[in-house]
Amino acid sequence: MSRLPRLAVVEDDQQAANRQTGSLAGLALTVAIIVLSLFVIKQLQASTAMEDCILAGRLSCGMTIYAPGAFTRHI
Repeated sequence: MSRLPRLAVVEDDQQAANRQTGSLAGLALTVAIIVLSLFVIKQLQASTAMEDCILAGRLSCGMTIYAPGAFTRHI
C-alpha cells in the first residue's frame, strides 16, 4: 500500500507535463495564426492600394521609376 501514493505522484507529474506540452502547442498555434493573419492583412492592403491606383486611371501603379541623375547636382 505504500507504493500507491508514490505511483499517484508520478502520474500527477506526467499529467502536469502533458498539460504543459499541450499548452505550449496551443500557444504556438495561436502565434502562428496571428502571424498568418497579419501577413494576409498586409497583402490585402497592398492589393487594395493597387486597385485604387488602377481605378484612378494612373499608368505607373506599383512601378518603381528610376531616373538616373535626378537627385544629383553637377557643379
